[in-house]
Amino acid sequence: MTPTALARCLPLALACALVAPACSSSKSTSTPTAPAERADPVDVGLESRSDATAAERAERQTAYLTERLGLREEQADDVREIALASAEERARLREAGGGDRRATMQAMRRIQQDQDAKLRAVLDDGQYDEYEEVQAEVRAQMRERRG
Repeated sequence: MTPTALARCLPLALACALVAPACSSSKSTSTPTAPAERADPVDVGLESRSDATAAERAERQTAYLTERLGLREEQADDVREIALASAEERARLREAGGGDRRATMQAMRRIQQDQDAKLRAVLDDGQYDEYEEVQAEVRAQMRERRG
């Protein structure tokens, strides 16, 4: 898979933080868009969401953010570490299962908030503003999916 294709999958990790339990069986039949087109942050890569490892999710997120935010190499390395730690924590949470959806969603939000705080320390102001735009796009599109 090319770095561009991997980059299109970042929203997958972001969306999982917000709605993983609600969308675990959703599948997308859309094909990836050309690099010149703006990819739909939620639709990109959904077909592989349930099969992806924490490391694959982190790599996709890093590749996407590197392209979208124009990260320098050292920033990309830091983002990769942050994304991997968050993805592993989400994976542990999903594996633990449990029937309390509200508690799971709260834990997912906490993981996302921790990741956001760590990214804030790595990204410059303009990059973080763009990252917040990505987050807003994901949230808006997930609300649309819920109806």
